Amino acid sequence: MTDAPIKIETDETGIILSQACPSPEWSITGEGGRTDMVLITDAELPAVAQVIKQRMNEIHERNSL
Repeated sequence: MTDAPIKIETDETGIILSQACPSPEWSITGEGGRTDMVLITDAELPAVAQVIKQRMNEIHERNSL
């Protein structure tokens, strides 16, 4: 895991989640690193939201014990 925050952007086809990831890879800036990105399309959003909702319920139950 990384301490970099997740950036959330909207797109005409869905949402984009991205996170800076330090790495020793060469980059054009000479500073290394990369950005991992995931596009969740509008069609996939309901399934992703359901999984997030289930996970939030699990966390809530665990924290209320």
